[in-house]
Amino acid sequence: MKSDKEYFLDLICSKIKNKNVHAKIKDEYEDHIDELCEELKTDGMASEDALAAAVLRMGNPAEIGEQLNKTHKPLIEFSIIFSTLAIMIIGILCNLYLSKMLSIDISIYKLFGIFGLFFAAYAIAFKLDYQKLQKFCPQLYILSIIILASAVLNNYSTERLPSSIRVVHFTFPILIISFSGIIKKIFLDKNDLASSVKYLITFVIMVIPAFLCILIPNLASALLICCTLFLIFIAMILNEKFICENKKSVLSKLILTPFSIFSLIFLYFVSKNNFMIHRLRALLPGEADKYGIGYNTYVMRNIISNSKPFGETFVNMDDKVFKPLQVLPDASGFQNFLAIISVFGWAIGAVILILFVFLIYRMFLTVNKIDDVFGFLIAFGCSALITVQFVLSVLIQATLLPVSASNYFPFITFDISFFAVNFITLMIIVNIYKSKDAFFAAEIF
Repeated sequence: MKSDKEYFLDLICSKIKNKNVHAKIKDEYEDHIDELCEELKTDGMASEDALAAAVLRMGNPAEIGEQLNKTHKPLIEFSIIFSTLAIMIIGILCNLYLSKMLSIDISIYKLFGIFGLFFAAYAIAFKLDYQKLQKFCPQLYILSIIILASAVLNNYSTERLPSSIRVVHFTFPILIISFSGIIKKIFLDKNDLASSVKYLITFVIMVIPAFLCILIPNLASALLICCTLFLIFIAMILNEKFICENKKSVLSKLILTPFSIFSLIFLYFVSKNNFMIHRLRALLPGEADKYGIGYNTYVMRNIISNSKPFGETFVNMDDKVFKPLQVLPDASGFQNFLAIISVFGWAIGAVILILFVFLIYRMFLTVNKIDDVFGFLIAFGCSALITVQFVLSVLIQATLLPVSASNYFPFITFDISFFAVNFITLMIIVNIYKSKDAFFAAEIF
């Protein structure tokens, strides 16, 4: 038989549709009832009578539950969802047309699979409680390192680079969650670690995954994950709950020391890779070898300089005119966005870019409303991942960075693994935002 307190708590929660807040509400009210009960017992009241009186003083549980249901309705950030869907639909329609021109068969099952991934990720986002992952962050980090290490070994043993690259991308959400939890525990939870040790541990766990990506080798992924983790750490330092005498000094040391060391490591591996050196040289004015290593750069610059607001762009090579899809070697892959511009005109590309800028703006605006530090860091990291991937893709398309076949335009390029990872990171933001009001304390009283 339920006690008066249990009946009271269950009746409150029965009126609240957002199940994510049930446990928090029960804990808060139970603590409040227990405190009031102890006060009444101190005044000489018997235990059972004190408990009944404490419950009675809390008020009508049905009315409390209805009021809390209004307060804690799941929040849905529709601007993020709709802007993503708009980008996806434009990308899918453009790619369907491109696929016919490229003689690539995009089955209806693949299209349903892409939208199925989106709505499945959206549904899962409303069921999962990210707070439960907090205590497993060290284990999740180790899991991601094992996956990356296996990708390194797989690449060296079988030389199947595309397989390794796809495995790498699925570690990004795991790394964001685990890194956020670890640095929160190191810097914001009570511990006896010296400041220098805290920064050293953070630097090591930040560099290891990027270093493994370099060994695969996948420099684009190394840059992507390093920038993302680095931005999470900066966000944590700037957070108001991070107490430090001089945050500017900490940030300057953080930027100059670990980032400089990683940059040196990155440059060392690039210097050992003649192919990468030639690709970097191809970016210099007048250095593009249009028949060799600089072919991609030459063609992409030609398309950009000759593109029209609407309609197809033609490429001139040796007094011959080619259609863009005849000369773009990876129009369905990393050059997909440029292929869309070359066929439909730069106006369509501008619409996609505007939608993406709006999506990024809404993501960070949403993240800024999250008070829970763990949730804030994860959501910030997911937003940073999509943003950095977008920026890298745009810079590659604009030939301001070396061509990389392992960095696709998010939500545009037809690649199931990329779509899945982008959906997961986006829905993590949605999940954390809709639960942001689950973390409250005395205000409900």
